[in-house]
Amino acid sequence: MIVSDFLLYSIQDSTCSISSTCTEDGNFENARVTGEIEFCIVYNYKTSCLEICIKACKNLAYGDEKKKKCSPYIKTYLLPDKSPQSKLKTTIKKNTTHPTFSETLRYNIDRSQLETRSLQVSVWHSETLKRKVFLGEVIIPLDSWKFEEDSTQSYNWYQLNSKNKMTILGQLKVVIIGAKNLPSLRPDGTLNSFVKVCLILPDNRQLKQKTPVLKKKACPQWNHQLVFSDVLLCELLDSCLDITVWDHAAFGVTDRFLGGVRLERGKTILVAIESD
Repeated sequence: MIVSDFLLYSIQDSTCSISSTCTEDGNFENARVTGEIEFCIVYNYKTSCLEICIKACKNLAYGDEKKKKCSPYIKTYLLPDKSPQSKLKTTIKKNTTHPTFSETLRYNIDRSQLETRSLQVSVWHSETLKRKVFLGEVIIPLDSWKFEEDSTQSYNWYQLNSKNKMTILGQLKVVIIGAKNLPSLRPDGTLNSFVKVCLILPDNRQLKQKTPVLKKKACPQWNHQLVFSDVLLCELLDSCLDITVWDHAAFGVTDRFLGGVRLERGKTILVAIESD
């Protein structure tokens, strides 16, 4: 049994489309990135809470260069999670490139879970309800962060950086072409086959899709594209993809497992996958 497949992770490279991959609704743009942000990271063991204490920014770029205006706010995520539940924001400070926030953003999360997370702190200019401009970001891996040390709990200035493509939401496209030498129980050697594709992310979330059923085919050719949207490139580096082939059964009967492959980072070999 052979399954032919083609994988493509799509990231839009233009300024407009990069910013449009953010999870907030609205129109986004990028400004020239300058300046610094001051904050500290504290883990409260009593409340099992990660506290991001945002103090200030300085020397920010103008969100509106023509009008020389900047109304910044701070947004945070605990990557690789970019769901609405992971997003926290400060208030907006009007007309300043040197804002002072003095706000604390809190995540209720077990200390052990932080070993697989990175903190993304980004600065945005809010011009209208739907128009936002990216002003820079800082990404801090938390797997080696020393929460117990006093030095890491103190305020520090961080240089703002341009958007990191590893944190951009993109699409994983899987094209299922065909299969051959499939085991059949029918006298004519045909199958009513289809393919299941399961993307297993580092946090064990499973994103599942499948192709249409091709009836009475011995060597099915699907030529069907499956698209997994809103996937982080940094997530894919530690994810795996299960591609399994099935014979579709009549109503009330369990589909028959025919075989499959597992694709992991740095591996493109066939791996036996047991049926659930």
